[in-house]
Amino acid sequence: MLLLTFALALAPSPPQDALPRRHQRTQLAGMGVLSGYAVANIGWGVASRLRTDGVTRYVHEMNAAWNGINLTLGVVGLVRNRRPPAAEEALRVHHRTRTVFAINAGLDVLYIAAGSAMWSSAQTAGAQRDRVEGYGRSIVLQGAFLFAFDLAMLLAHDRALEGRSVRPALGLRSVGVSGRF
Repeated sequence: MLLLTFALALAPSPPQDALPRRHQRTQLAGMGVLSGYAVANIGWGVASRLRTDGVTRYVHEMNAAWNGINLTLGVVGLVRNRRPPAAEEALRVHHRTRTVFAINAGLDVLYIAAGSAMWSSAQTAGAQRDRVEGYGRSIVLQGAFLFAFDLAMLLAHDRALEGRSVRPALGLRSVGVSGRF
């Protein structure tokens, strides 16, 4: 199973580095991580769904479906941030973006709660037990990832506002995939 961990690598920005560029780099790094995570989950989910059965099959099925949405959001974010915001709009755009990540973090808690409820109700689901449990487990996993991602993006945007850059880095480790931005 893939384990995605986040670590923030903070480095001082050059003095000429203005908020529009820092905001753009932060968004591109985050949307790159989200898109990469989604592609890995879709590939792993589709391949694993074909080789497994029972609860595990449905975990992989939901992971692949859920990450279709994550991939769409990541690609849209990459496209929308091709250019930095206009200097006069940068602070407003920056605060609006932070608000979106804060609201998303709250929704992630609801995903985790809903997935937990599905998972625990599987015992009474009869013939759909495996599906309900598998989908519940997957929603808990995806909600937990998105919660960590949204909190990391909030922190990264705070750092960008303070004048520090974030540098993206992805790597494979013996325990899974790590992302650093």
